[in-house]
This record gives sequence, structure tokens and C-alpha cells, in this order.
Amino acid sequence: MAVFASEAGVRLQVQVDDVAVVSSELVVACISEAHEGVLSDLDGAVDVNNPPTGLVQGETLLAAGKVLRALASGDAVEQVELQIGGQRIGAGQKFASLMSMARRFEKEAEGVLAVYRPVVGVVVPGTVTETVEVIGG
Repeated sequence: MAVFASEAGVRLQVQVDDVAVVSSELVVACISEAHEGVLSDLDGAVDVNNPPTGLVQGETLLAAGKVLRALASGDAVEQVELQIGGQRIGAGQKFASLMSMARRFEKEAEGVLAVYRPVVGVVVPGTVTETVEVIGG
């Protein structure tokens, strides 16, 4: 099944066009991981062949969060400055900043995707019979 998000959409969210900073393979892997998570929580009534715009947006946000987490993990290996969306993030603060941004994207994704999850705790209607006295009467 095809994923809902696109590499271009995820790159637009994180505002990183440079493939030297974020490779296409990383973005595609994050989209794939996000897609698996979205599908595991998806209500069966949602049309996955023609996904709603909100579902695409939610998966894009979730994948963007995963890309930022991957960048934060890479920060432990290499300490260089990074520029995202016109803001320069220094080596000393990069990990915390990337993790904060990742959490923000993931929280926003959760809010967007909540409407596409099945409703839990719904009482299913049942058949009811007339009350009959068992003891006494």
C-alpha cells in the first residue's frame, strides 16, 4: 500500500532541502515508519485509497518529527551547526532544539490523526427483553 505523505511534503515541514543534511533515504524511511504507525491506529472506515487531506497532513507531521529525531540522534556523532528554516542552531544546543521540534511535530500529528482513529468504549446496542420476575410475586 502506498504511503500518504511525500518526501517533498516532509521536507517542506522541516524546511530542510539540502540532501547532504537529510538524505532522501532517511526521509523515505521516516515516512515508511510513520505510515506503519498511522495504519496500526487507523479506523477501518477510513478510505486509504483516497486518504483525506487531514490524514496525509498527520502522517507528514509524524514523519517530520521522526526526521528531526533522527537528526538529533546524529548529533551525538557529529557536532556541527545546522540551519533549519532560516534559523541557525549551534552545536551545543542542537540536540535539545531538534528534540523539542520533534515533540512539537509529533504532538500536532497526534491531534490531527485523532479523528481518524476508531472510537473506543462505544456501547454496542443489544436486544432487550421484557422484565420477568424470577423470585416472589
